[in-house]
Amino acid sequence: MQLNSIRFKTTILYSSILAVILVIFGAIIYISISYILYRDLDHDLKVKAEEIVSILHAYEEVGQLENHPLGRILDILRKGETEGISEKVVIDDLWRKEFNLLDLKNDYINVVNINGVSLFISNNFTEDVASLFRKQCPFSLERTVCKNVVAGRTKLRVVNLPASYYRSRLAIQVAAPLEPITKELANILFFIIISALILLILTSFFGDILARNILKPVVAVSNLADKITHKDLSSRIQEQQTDKEMRHLVSSFNAMIDRLEKSFRHINEFSSHVAHELKTPLAIIKGEMELALGQDRDLEEYKRVLEGCLEEIDRIIRIIRDLHLLAKLDYKLDIFKFEKFNIVQFLNDIHEHSKILASSKDIKVKLNAPEKDIFIRSALTNSD
Repeated sequence: MQLNSIRFKTTILYSSILAVILVIFGAIIYISISYILYRDLDHDLKVKAEEIVSILHAYEEVGQLENHPLGRILDILRKGETEGISEKVVIDDLWRKEFNLLDLKNDYINVVNINGVSLFISNNFTEDVASLFRKQCPFSLERTVCKNVVAGRTKLRVVNLPASYYRSRLAIQVAAPLEPITKELANILFFIIISALILLILTSFFGDILARNILKPVVAVSNLADKITHKDLSSRIQEQQTDKEMRHLVSSFNAMIDRLEKSFRHINEFSSHVAHELKTPLAIIKGEMELALGQDRDLEEYKRVLEGCLEEIDRIIRIIRDLHLLAKLDYKLDIFKFEKFNIVQFLNDIHEHSKILASSKDIKVKLNAPEKDIFIRSALTNSD
């Protein structure tokens, strides 16, 4: 397939349009799925943060019980104490049990008080993660925040949920790894790219076949045009049940060949007539001169011969003028100008010319024409 062919350009056009559509459609799908995945993850993290807040509220309700096992936890939450390492270990153990119930094993938990002190953290909440939180997602006691936290291979989605406990204000930060989402989005992107490439290849293949079928009439016209010569104008293209535009093209081409065939036939016929018409006056001129030169004649006889030759030359000029008409002929009636002429006089002229031609062969020519003039209308050219 040639690069500068209509078939190639049509295939490229189809493929380009489809590529743009696939890119737009794929981008919409990818962004939509990404939005849904992040929305669902944020929702899950908010639910977990709200469950932690519910636990805190539950502890608050039993805070009045002095001998409750969680009394010390409530006291730490109220006062924000950080002393008492052994007690804090016990409290952390109790919190971890609650985290297990909420399926928070792989999540990062950080409960921060108003002073920015982490009251409770999950086991995986290391100092590096805490430093990353402080830099990219500092706690907020005013509004809920959803944000990505990225550093090297660590990619987390963090939800910051404000909470209250007694008169203290806390921030519950729950984070989950983004790796499952990034892997799923990578798989989706890979699927979209592979699907788009397959569709483009199939479109190019079938588009080439479609373009080839559409352009079959054009190829047929081109092949026939290469074969047509002035010797044979009888070939025609079959008008098959193709597209409307192609049927019009084939019909117009066949009509053009019809006009050319008529024109060439007209030229051939006219050329034959012209040859015959030119042959007659030339033969007359030759006969007149041969008679004049055959023997000595008087001045009047030579003058008559010259006048006859001049008439025949005028006739040749008229024939040549008709040839000029042929060059301009386009089958329009406004080319012709109709005038009357005397057919009896025309026949008498032919009779005189015939006698000259026949005399050399001892042939007598007789004309039986009416004496009264008869006029008919004849077509002449508008040009000189």
